Amino acid sequence: KRLVVSDYKNGAGVAIDAEENDQVLYYAFLVASSLSLSQKENGDFPVSIGIVQPRISGAEPVKTWETTLGHVLAYGVQTLLPKMRQLSPKQDISDDDFVLGEHCQFCPVLLECPKTQNAFTVFANAGEPDMLNDAELSAYYDMKDGARRFMTALEAKVKGRLMDKDNKITTAKLVKPKADRVWTDMAPERLVNDLGDDAFNPRVLKSPAQIETLGSRGKELAKELAYKPDNPGFSVAHISDKRPAINPVSVADTFKAYEEPTNYEGF
Repeated sequence: KRLVVSDYKNGAGVAIDAEENDQVLYYAFLVASSLSLSQKENGDFPVSIGIVQPRISGAEPVKTWETTLGHVLAYGVQTLLPKMRQLSPKQDISDDDFVLGEHCQFCPVLLECPKTQNAFTVFANAGEPDMLNDAELSAYYDMKDGARRFMTALEAKVKGRLMDKDNKITTAKLVKPKADRVWTDMAPERLVNDLGDDAFNPRVLKSPAQIETLGSRGKELAKELAYKPDNPGFSVAHISDKRPAINPVSVADTFKAYEEPTNYEGF
């Protein structure tokens, strides 16, 4: 009775709209292209374009846009295919064909992009800011986002490779994430008894680091009553980091207890 094409988004930071969504319209066009000629002629056939984003905050987690098969086919023929032909690999590709911008955060080959590679290299070899003139500072600042995106992608890629026990990466390791100290449950009462109003800043209990600035007694209390929580997950750190390396459990090991039985007798 209708064609429903929905896309699940795991991201929690950027809310995605369903209306005229290029990605889902692309999917819908692929489905529409497989229909028979007689089915394609029904331009009024209803199509639902959906975005399912359960982790997003401050926006609807499920968004639906109603359109028609005729609109989907027109999008594919008039917009999608011309763009694909325009972006098809050329023999004379130059750095000028790459454009940095907000769209880069979703790029699956960001580490291979010559523009982001150049931005990262320039930043890595930059001198001390105090020694740079205004023109140099301006040029570096213009590359800041490209360099940051490259480093974020690099961190994620290295982390993913380190999850594989057979990786050949020698300059990085997986470690427990850093954590700030927090107070134990008994800390508020003890701190108030020992330090009075000095324990608050102004009405909120001071952090362990702030309590330590109150002198030797503050240091003793912070040592006794504060601890670093065991944060979940892994972080990537340089091999010289003092934290011990962690060997992640592989997917195969995780599901080893649930392997499919080889003896089907009785099933």
